[in-house]
Amino acid sequence: MSTCPPPGRTAVRPAWEALPERVRRAVAERLPAPVTAVAGQGGGFTPGVAARLRLADGGAAFVKAIPAAHPLAGVHRHEGRVTARLRPYQRHAATAALSWARHRTTPPPPLA
Repeated sequence: MSTCPPPGRTAVRPAWEALPERVRRAVAERLPAPVTAVAGQGGGFTPGVAARLRLADGGAAFVKAIPAAHPLAGVHRHEGRVTARLRPYQRHAATAALSWARHRTTPPPPLA
């Protein structure tokens, strides 16, 4: 059975709140400021969490998470390693994986 949706369809992503508390706490501890708002990000082809976090200092982080035992976990780890090596000005166009790695971007549009 495939772990990705067929072409033309996107994954149904779990909400940030679906992550175990210990995982959300670990993410928050790596960020430079407290999380003040969360917006889930739909679409994509992997079934893990994807969320945009607004931070108290006006910054933002994009987080992706998938269970460590999932067949695509290695893809997320690779994505995080690649993103971590980008120059800061390139990171705004990159996806960060916090399993992970995180990156700060210019503040995203206001969260609803």
